[in-house]
Amino acid sequence: MLAGQVKEANMSIILATTEYADVKNTVEHARKKSFFDKIRNNILLISSLAGAILTLFAFFEFVKRKQHGIYKKIKEFRVDKNTKIEVHKKKEGTKGKSKKKKTTKEGKTTEIKEETKDAPKTDTEKPE
Repeated sequence: MLAGQVKEANMSIILATTEYADVKNTVEHARKKSFFDKIRNNILLISSLAGAILTLFAFFEFVKRKQHGIYKKIKEFRVDKNTKIEVHKKKEGTKGKSKKKKTTKEGKTTEIKEETKDAPKTDTEKPE
């Protein structure tokens, strides 16, 4: 019984060594892939990464322009300590525009026009 197991073990060792020699031979004599073959096999991955990078740059430029526009609008609405704002409204009950005048100490005046709705004539009347 023990002799049969030894023979099977020897056969397994011989088969394993021959398999190892075959695999070693194929690995040593295998043709190496060139750089261009590696690029060609991974072109989809490379182009996806390049597109993602370009999209990020475009997004950052878009955000930068939006941020610049917002800062510009905030600067327009910022009021100095030296600025005096006068509001002149038209008479009640008339449709029209009210005007705001913005005057600085230097004497520069700008008019700001705003749309207004009909004002109610009495306290009980409701606007439409």
